[in-house]
Amino acid sequence: MLALADVTLYRGNTRVLDAVSLEVAEGELVALIGANGAGKTTVLRTVSGLLVPSAGTITFGGKPIHGAGSDAIVRMGIAHCPEERKIWPEMSVHEHLELGAFVRRNNAAELRQDIERVFETFPILKERRDQLAGTLSGGQQQMLAIGRALMSRPTLCMFDEPSLGLAPMMVEAIGEMIVRIRGQGTTVLLVEQNAALALRLADRAYVLETGRVTLSGRAKELAANPEVHRAYLGG
Repeated sequence: MLALADVTLYRGNTRVLDAVSLEVAEGELVALIGANGAGKTTVLRTVSGLLVPSAGTITFGGKPIHGAGSDAIVRMGIAHCPEERKIWPEMSVHEHLELGAFVRRNNAAELRQDIERVFETFPILKERRDQLAGTLSGGQQQMLAIGRALMSRPTLCMFDEPSLGLAPMMVEAIGEMIVRIRGQGTTVLLVEQNAALALRLADRAYVLETGRVTLSGRAKELAANPEVHRAYLGG
């Protein structure tokens, strides 16, 4: 479904991504793990069209997208749930969900159906549909960010650090929700500094270090890799 081939990106004279290659097959949950500053968020922003690679190719469904604008990429079926949620405090829960469907806002009946589908997944959001997003808890804001991403009806959803700043119980709940989203037919690319969580959820994973993919394989195999265990799993 998604393939990056030798994607390189510079910021000024700094090479942020160095010939990154990875693949995500339809129906998979693929994780990208690594330390802060490894380039994980940059990979997602480049796939989303927010950054333009200096070299290499990105294809989605076999078609090149590395020259497309971010709005076109959303229309193709890629949604990006960003790091730190990017919630507008003065907008309501309902308004955020409507915003998530901006590219397909002309069908009012479908819009209502999709909002109800998000409310079924996150019942607390239905209870707080008219509440300002800035007054929600961190976990509720993360649910809202995920729900907003799903409103575009993506075939691929990219999650950037969904566990960031959340209590352990909420981290587990968000992880379960991401697995459920994959189970409903949405392919997932997960960027996560919490390597233990990511490797437990994923089918396959890539390890990114200073802008380069250094390891890849089945998630269970990487979790058992002594090098990965020492560097990312605290053992």
